[in-house]
Amino acid sequence: MQNDKNESEVNPDIVETVKSKLNKVMFRMYQEFPFWAFLVEKCKLFITPANGSVQTAAVNAKGNIYFNEKFALECSDSMMHFTLSHEIMHLLLGHFHRVGSRDPTLWNISGDILINYMLKEHFEQKGIFLNMSNFCTAEVFGIDIPNDLITEEIYDVLGQNEKKNLEISKKNNEKGESDMLTGAGAEPKNSVCIRENSEETPLEEKAWSEAGLESATRARMAGNCPAFMERIVDSLNNPKLDWHQILAYNLRQRFCQNTKNRHTFTPPNRRYLYQDIVITSRIGTKKPSLAFSIDTSGSMSENDIKAGISEMDAIRKLYKVPLYLIECDHTVHKARWIFPYDQIPQVIGGGGTSFVPIMDHIKDNKIDIDVLVLFTDGYGEFGNAPDFDVISVITSDVKAPYGKTIKV
Repeated sequence: MQNDKNESEVNPDIVETVKSKLNKVMFRMYQEFPFWAFLVEKCKLFITPANGSVQTAAVNAKGNIYFNEKFALECSDSMMHFTLSHEIMHLLLGHFHRVGSRDPTLWNISGDILINYMLKEHFEQKGIFLNMSNFCTAEVFGIDIPNDLITEEIYDVLGQNEKKNLEISKKNNEKGESDMLTGAGAEPKNSVCIRENSEETPLEEKAWSEAGLESATRARMAGNCPAFMERIVDSLNNPKLDWHQILAYNLRQRFCQNTKNRHTFTPPNRRYLYQDIVITSRIGTKKPSLAFSIDTSGSMSENDIKAGISEMDAIRKLYKVPLYLIECDHTVHKARWIFPYDQIPQVIGGGGTSFVPIMDHIKDNKIDIDVLVLFTDGYGEFGNAPDFDVISVITSDVKAPYGKTIKV
C-alpha cells in the first residue's frame, strides 16, 4: 500500500502518458477543430492527484485547466477534447465574472448545462457522439434550452423552489464537484504542469471575449468555425444589453458632448474692456435638458405606456435635469417642462401615430433641448430628421430612419 504522501502526488508515468495523449488530441484539434486549438494555446494545462480536490476536470479564472490523473488516463481522445472545450467555454462566456452574488454551485451547474448543450450539438455535427449521462445536462435537470437562453435564465429556472434546489444538490453530488475553481481551491495542490501556454493568457472578461473573436476569425480562415460560436460572435459584436443601460449610456454621452456655457453682453467681459473690445462674459454652465415623448396611440399597450412613464421618471431623477414632456399621438395634446421632483401628469391620447408634430413643436417653439427621447412601438410617420439628437426607444422590430434606435 502506498503511503499518504504518495497517494497525494501525481504518478510520473501517468504524466508522460497523458502528455502523449494530449499531443495527439491537439494535433487532431488543429486539423478538425482549429477554433478550440487556438484557445487551448492560451491556457496552461495541469494534472492533479487521483484523490485530490479535482475529481474530473476544472478551470480557474487565470485560465489554468486541471485534469484528474485517473480521469485523464481513462477518458477517450474525444472526451479530452470535449472537456478542454467545456472548461474554455466557462472563460469565454465570462462565468467567473458574471456570478455576482448568486449561489456559486447553482451558477456553475447552470453554466455547465448551457455549455454541454452547445458542445453536444457541435460535436454531433462533426459525427462525434458522447455519453452525456454523467454530465450536468438539460435532460438530467428536466429543462428546455432554446438557442437564445443564457446562463442567468437557466439559473433562475433551477432556483425556482426549494425542492428543486434539493434535487440539484443531490444530482450535483452524483456528478462531482464544481469545475469552476475559486477561493482557496483555485490552485489545486500537487498539480503538475503538462502543457505551457504558447500565447498570452487573457486575464479579464473582455480579453477573453476578444480572444474568442480572434479564434473565430482564425477558424473561419481555416474554414472551420463552430456554428454555435458564430452565434456567440454575433452576440459579442452586438451585445444584447438591457435597454435601460443602453439608454442611460447614450444620454450620458450626449450630455457630456452637449454641455453648454451660457454667455451674456450684460455685463460684457471686463477683461477686454480696456482695449475697447466688447465680448460676452460667461455666466455659468447650462444644465443638460431633454424632451421626452411617450407614444400614446392606440397601438401602444397599457404596459408599454407605463414602462415609458417609469423610465421618464427614473431619468429625470437620476440626472436631475429638467424634462420637456410631450404628449402626442397624431397631434401634440400637451407639452410642458417637468422638473426632477414635480408630479408626473397623466398622459392622454389613443389616436393614430405621427412623430412629425413633435419635431415641428420643438422647432416652432424654439425648445432648447440636448436630446429628444421617443418611447414608441415605432408604427408611425417619422418624417425628416430634425436638427437635434433623437433617441428612439422602440418596443417592436421597427428601426427609426434617423438618430439612435434602442430595442426594448
